[in-house]
Amino acid sequence: MIVAIDGTDRLYGERAIRRHVANIVRLVGTFGEDIDYRVFLTRFRRSPYGPPPASRPRVAVKTCRCPPRVFNALNRRWGLFSVDRFTGPVDVFHAAGTGLLRCRAREYAATAPGLAVFARPDLLPPGYAAETRARILRA
Repeated sequence: MIVAIDGTDRLYGERAIRRHVANIVRLVGTFGEDIDYRVFLTRFRRSPYGPPPASRPRVAVKTCRCPPRVFNALNRRWGLFSVDRFTGPVDVFHAAGTGLLRCRAREYAATAPGLAVFARPDLLPPGYAAETRARILRA
């Protein structure tokens, strides 16, 4: 089985989601003896958590050297990229952060990066709340 994980928020995420994704990426390859992992990153700078664990057996890091804002904007507007274009075919994709990227996988899991957009959208900027709510529902 091949599992791809979006690790981009390990580099760019806000507070809790950054720690969440960093911990997932840190543990990749330490469990599931019959699983191959692909950590997908869109990045333009170094991670404060050091390099991802590409040296582990059954773990590969696939990087698109593009700022996440640009990558995500191109995907939202025109759907130009799918994660599997970089990782190759995968069985399971985990959208671990806020990007909720596209991937042609048999199974798709998403971490909802905070549900205040549903419970208290009045506390958030209107454009952010509406966009994030739409991304979560689409995922």
